[in-house]
Amino acid sequence: MRRHTSRLTGIGRIALLGASAALALGTTLAAGTAAQAAPAPVSAASRIANDEPATFVYGGSGLDLNQSWTAGYGETALTLQGNGNVVLTHNGAVVWAPVTNGTGHRLVMQSDGNLVVYNAANWPVWSSGTYNHPGAFLDIMPGGAIAMYYNNTIIWWSNSLPVQPPPCGVGGVLCP
Repeated sequence: MRRHTSRLTGIGRIALLGASAALALGTTLAAGTAAQAAPAPVSAASRIANDEPATFVYGGSGLDLNQSWTAGYGETALTLQGNGNVVLTHNGAVVWAPVTNGTGHRLVMQSDGNLVVYNAANWPVWSSGTYNHPGAFLDIMPGGAIAMYYNNTIIWWSNSLPVQPPPCGVGGVLCP
């Protein structure tokens, strides 16, 4: 079985799962076709079979300034820029960014399932609001979106195309 990997620039602990590990987890991934449409479930094995490397970020992982996690073959990147802004890019274009006003100093995927941007004084300046979800993980999708999964369910997403999970509040999905 062919093992796929994604690029990790900078220092940051990231787990890269091959097809067998993704199948063992029973992970369900999302892909959508149009804005405002609920995603059609796509298995991790299917995504890997279509030659799309999976990038999953687990609790305890973090980025410092000028570091990125990437997916696919580098076309999608979640980056903590040197100016303190966090951006999600796809093919070089910014497709999503939380409002941090350039104050970010560290981006952390916490073990409680919360994705948090901290400033230089270690105060949170933005979070996904997904705390109390231990074991949740962030999926950086090659198509230009990020989503937080907990128990095989999307609990938060970047609200960027092409993936559009159900509307906020439907099925326990939190709003970005």
